[in-house]
Parts: sequence; C-alpha cells; structure tokens
Amino acid sequence: MNAYVLIQTDGEGGPIAGRLEAIPGVLSADDISGAYDAIALAQARSTRHLIEDVISEIRRVPSVTRALPAPLIGSLAGSPQEERPVRDSPSRDEAA
Repeated sequence: MNAYVLIQTDGEGGPIAGRLEAIPGVLSADDISGAYDAIALAQARSTRHLIEDVISEIRRVPSVTRALPAPLIGSLAGSPQEERPVRDSPSRDEAA
C-alpha cells in the first residue's frame, strides 16, 4: 500500500526531506510550506506495517511533532489523459 504522510515540525530543525528519504519505506519526500512542513510518499505491506514501521520512524526524526498518514485509495497517475474522468464544471462564460 502507498500513503502520503503529512508532517509537522517544531520549526527548529530546518528542512527535513533528506532525513525522511533515508527512512526505509519512504519513496520520496519534499519540504513544503503551509499547514504542514513536509510531505512524504511511503510504501508498506499493510496499514499495520505503515504505522508500526514507517510512521514510527518518521516520528523519531528530530523536530517532527506530527505525522499524519493518508493512504491512497486510487490514483490517476500513469493513466493516459484521455482515460481520466472528466469533471463537470461550468465554463468560464457560465461562471461569470
């Protein structure tokens, strides 16, 4: 299973993406701004392994105060553009 992990820090440790990517099970990580300080893409055999192995290691990184997993339930990445669902939204003329 794959999951995004939203990570908050105490702001003291600076960027942490490099430290996150060193954790087994973390496929990639980026420092971001906003409500969270970093986001990681993690992979584990099960939800249990995600929480017990990957998330617990992320929480051990100095300055990390919170790690919120968001398991993927589906993904359009890799789907050809023409196969992706079309959202019904008003055209610019209708929205004005």
